[in-house]
Amino acid sequence: MSIDTIVGDQEIELMLLTCQKMEYTALKGAQKLLSSKKVKNIILRLHGEEATNNRAIGQMLKDLGYKFYVLEGSRTDHNVPPKYMPLEAAMRYFDGFEFQDGALGAARRSTDGHPNIMASLG
Repeated sequence: MSIDTIVGDQEIELMLLTCQKMEYTALKGAQKLLSSKKVKNIILRLHGEEATNNRAIGQMLKDLGYKFYVLEGSRTDHNVPPKYMPLEAAMRYFDGFEFQDGALGAARRSTDGHPNIMASLG
């Protein structure tokens, strides 16, 4: 059963996807909902070893008008707002690179290796 089937025409303020490497499949099952702009914000927990799907997710959401924000600092300190990142930076971040102070570092993160991204229409 797809997200489109379950949700129907309802609007969603925040969709949280942590599907253990099935985020791309889940989003494909929400195409109607996403295309109609009824999902305002999506939080994704991505997996570095799924780089191809992560990039497909990024391109799909960009094509639908979403902007990307990194949530790394927000996970541990709720006073740290999400930071905007352009698509190319988001794509590298999806591949597991660090994002600090508005720039990507070359080293891999030493944390859990699962980037947390917010995609927003706002």
